[in-house]
Amino acid sequence: MVGAPEPTVGLGLDEWLKLMEESCQGWSVESLCQHSEITGEPAKRKEWKVGLSMHQAMQAYHESRSVTEWWMSRLSFVSFELAICRCAEAMFSAVDAMMPDQKIGGMIRLVLKMADRATVVEDYTYVRAPHRFDAVKHIALRNENEDPKANYTGSSATPINRWLDCWAAMHLDDIHGFPTWDSELFNLLQPYFATLCRLFAAYAAPLPKGESDLN
Repeated sequence: MVGAPEPTVGLGLDEWLKLMEESCQGWSVESLCQHSEITGEPAKRKEWKVGLSMHQAMQAYHESRSVTEWWMSRLSFVSFELAICRCAEAMFSAVDAMMPDQKIGGMIRLVLKMADRATVVEDYTYVRAPHRFDAVKHIALRNENEDPKANYTGSSATPINRWLDCWAAMHLDDIHGFPTWDSELFNLLQPYFATLCRLFAAYAAPLPKGESDLN
């Protein structure tokens, strides 16, 4: 029939639904969590319901068909791309930690069977701790900028290298929020390092055994 839609061109509804069902591991909803590696924060920060229903997949299919492609009874490639984007938003709508482009990228990974839902959410929402503060580089940069207090430790008798050695030996990874505050702590303690050394020497000294030890 002249002017009738071509039934064999593009992606049909049945093929589309089969593709989405396989990509999404069925028409089910899964509870997925946001994890964090920052010390002291809950291992699971947020929980979301992630999934796609058959109704949502069908709606994406029909809404993505272009009126300019009236001659097709199936999805063209451009409409297929739009349907993928609509399903991405429906699938990850509850995951507020994912940006729109991440949702679409995640949906493409599902369609290509490069990841499952849990992996996609983990990859895009995992809270990673920043790299450990580099104290040596920090002091070197301050010296390059001719900062007069770059090597100040509270006393000229206490060299900056001693403070750097002490800092490097400190184990801070079991303190809440590590390592989000390294630089602030370093800059706070540096001008008082000499004073802290004297306090430690005074309180760590052995107790006097006799009157002669008091002299």
